Amino acid sequence: MTHFWLVPVFSGIIWWCMLIVMLSLWSNEGFQTYTWMEKSEQKILYLSDIAAEGHGAIFIGCAASQGALFVLSLVTETYLRNVGWLRPNHRTYGQVCSGLAIFFAVVGQLGILFVSIFNTREYHHAHISLLVVFIVFVGISAICSCAEYMALDKDYVHKRHMIWGFWLKVVWFVIELVMVIVFGSTQKNHVNVPAVFEWIICFLYPFYHLILAWDLWPAIGKRKGHYPKYNDGYPVEEMLTRWESQSQAPPDDEYPLNWRTSLAKPTSTEGIKNDVYEYSDALPYDGYRNT
Repeated sequence: MTHFWLVPVFSGIIWWCMLIVMLSLWSNEGFQTYTWMEKSEQKILYLSDIAAEGHGAIFIGCAASQGALFVLSLVTETYLRNVGWLRPNHRTYGQVCSGLAIFFAVVGQLGILFVSIFNTREYHHAHISLLVVFIVFVGISAICSCAEYMALDKDYVHKRHMIWGFWLKVVWFVIELVMVIVFGSTQKNHVNVPAVFEWIICFLYPFYHLILAWDLWPAIGKRKGHYPKYNDGYPVEEMLTRWESQSQAPPDDEYPLNWRTSLAKPTSTEGIKNDVYEYSDALPYDGYRNT
């Protein structure tokens, strides 16, 4: 099973389906407003308003399932990098950012879960506070993920896929940030405008899940240990066997930018053990020199 990218795709689909179902339920009710709502002139309902009118179970179930799959997507990516299924993250900075992205995602997804549990009709203030937790912590998680990719970007020569992943996240984050700012700034002086922007934010949110699927896509067709790790206990004998089995140097994208050899190709594993391979941040990648 190498189709790990399906995990975030399923989570995004769950969220979109929930939104469509909620709008359909409101449509079946004739797009009516509810008597318990504070602003009688409000014509466009928030997602939470519809859920609070007897549809809370749908909101809770979808929020919980998409949240679990969202976190699982981040954990899966970290695992795949650690075992060499995806390009490994050799820098401590990148590994810390990966861990923080998962942590903040967990907090954020717990926030949306409790948003669905504490409905806006009976627990309005708690509902709003938890919504802020969801927005802020998922946003911070996205920032940490971008920072991790900046660390990865420095390590590999062929990094077009990672560059796309990085900029897709940046673009998504900027658009969502603008939408959130407009959503918050129009709360006091407008009635229906904030609700419109909330729906826009909700429909844009799963695109981040699709970006996570893009990150996991390169794992298709590969196996554990496909990308070797240096300075981290990677079996020397296996690496030498892989090198000697090829008539020329391995593809650049399988090896870090700053892993180079300064001597001729060794004739035994002992040569590698005696530091034939050098690790240097200062030296550019100059290929593998064969004799």
